[in-house]
Amino acid sequence: MRLNPGSNILDIDLEVFENNLVEVERFVGILSKNPNDTSSLHSLLLTTETIKERINLYQIKEIDILIIPLVEIVAALHNRKFLFSPNLSEVILITLDRTYIVLQMIVSGKPVDTAGLVAMAKTISPLATSTAANAEKNAKTILELISGTPTIPNATLKQFQQNLDINIAS
Repeated sequence: MRLNPGSNILDIDLEVFENNLVEVERFVGILSKNPNDTSSLHSLLLTTETIKERINLYQIKEIDILIIPLVEIVAALHNRKFLFSPNLSEVILITLDRTYIVLQMIVSGKPVDTAGLVAMAKTISPLATSTAANAEKNAKTILELISGTPTIPNATLKQFQQNLDINIAS
């Protein structure tokens, strides 16, 4: 059952989300200094999975769109598919920041642009399946596209797909 905007329970979860966001930022900070800190990688995964579970609890599809690929990226890091890096940390933090903004909009009853969220999700999703050799390059490309300042001439999602070493399922 979906809660109405302004619900006290959803307001409480906004506070829980804020606390989880602080924890993610803390773990990202630790990993920025020590990318091999397995305890922080594990805690980062648990915290992002907790966020995902809370979002699923209230069936907030607008946020679920971004949380699923984010957890997949963190799981790939946790499973050592590729190493933690500055660009990967930025993708994680920007995705969570956008998620938090959307959650605030939902709580306050404001409309959410789901098309923009779907586009962002399609942009970040491939990172979870990147090879170790290409993860950092792919994260950099994702950041350029998300920020709207790509160095790729006339960057579009299709060009981005060609620049990655994997395919995005439509």
